[in-house]
Amino acid sequence: RTGTTFLHRLLSLDPNTRCPMTYELFDPTLVVEGDLKEDARVRIEGMDKEIDTLRKIVPHLDDIHEIKAGEPEECILAMGVDVPLLPATFNLLMDKKDLVMDWDMAPVYRNYKQVLQLLQHQRTSATGA
Repeated sequence: RTGTTFLHRLLSLDPNTRCPMTYELFDPTLVVEGDLKEDARVRIEGMDKEIDTLRKIVPHLDDIHEIKAGEPEECILAMGVDVPLLPATFNLLMDKKDLVMDWDMAPVYRNYKQVLQLLQHQRTSATGA
């Protein structure tokens, strides 16, 4: 379960890569227009509160999947809009493996691609790079 997270965090160490952060995948739209640093601060603060609430509901969350608002994260958060694969619901699906295996993931990946495109567009528009 931690291999992809580890890979994303490892890839994020390269300054030539762009890895989406937890807060971006959870809510990919800007809150503060024109100021990426302030936007990140506000969104990380909000995401930290969401994560704290999730940890109260799932006290062993970090044993399952370490999650931090300002850290690189894998696709699972953005895809959670389309399929219930979030850490808090993942265990509920273990008894329904046949259902999960029958999901058509093509629309899920199309939506994820759009989230990544939005994040890149916002970054490019704000920095001019």
